[in-house]
Amino acid sequence: MHVKENIPGTCFHIGYEILANKGAALVGISPGNSYFKAEAIYHLLSATSSLFSKVIIIMIPDRPYEYTFQARGYSLEKAQKTARLQGNNLKNNCARAIQKLGLSPSQFHIIDWKQEVDTNPLVQTCNTYIQNLYSSNKLFKEDIRIATRPVVQHQTYYTEAEIEAALDIGVNYLLDEFGFLKAAPEMYQVGKLAYIYHRRWPIFEDLINGKYGQHLQNIGFVVIEEDGPQAT
Repeated sequence: MHVKENIPGTCFHIGYEILANKGAALVGISPGNSYFKAEAIYHLLSATSSLFSKVIIIMIPDRPYEYTFQARGYSLEKAQKTARLQGNNLKNNCARAIQKLGLSPSQFHIIDWKQEVDTNPLVQTCNTYIQNLYSSNKLFKEDIRIATRPVVQHQTYYTEAEIEAALDIGVNYLLDEFGFLKAAPEMYQVGKLAYIYHRRWPIFEDLINGKYGQHLQNIGFVVIEEDGPQAT
């Protein structure tokens, strides 16, 4: 794997600066994304551990993933169970990768969303900011719904009215992620934090870059991609 270099924009400028200083990193591992098989997780964590030194946090948003299943018509109980099982599988793959790499568990921190994120007052404040932005900024709301639509539709067929109702639920996955990411640098007391992912994430880039108003100056973005054709 390698760092995708020379991408323009505030978020990448901040990310490259953190990378140059071997600072703090947060690795995004997405439930439901077929890319994140055990081997891909191993290679991504291996590359991140060689590039960053201070704090390496692994974000698996399993509790927010419940919204995706609810939007697809699952009952709350079934959505919670399905999201939890997928999250636990990813956490186990991360733990095995850390062990295989011969790294100390203290070098990585795998987030427990319910215990660590949902109960944190700073995250709650940032969640309120993101929810208010969604309510008041038409462009942000449109972009969130556009990004959520393919995930909500998946292989289920809805009328347009049903899709809109599903989107009202499904958007909370991204909103919760953004609330946490906004809070994360201060939450983990690292000053600046580089978000690590295997491909670009346009709406997150736009949020950091100030497309919707406030620039987020303490979080950057570094893409660590596969050698060869980029995975989806």
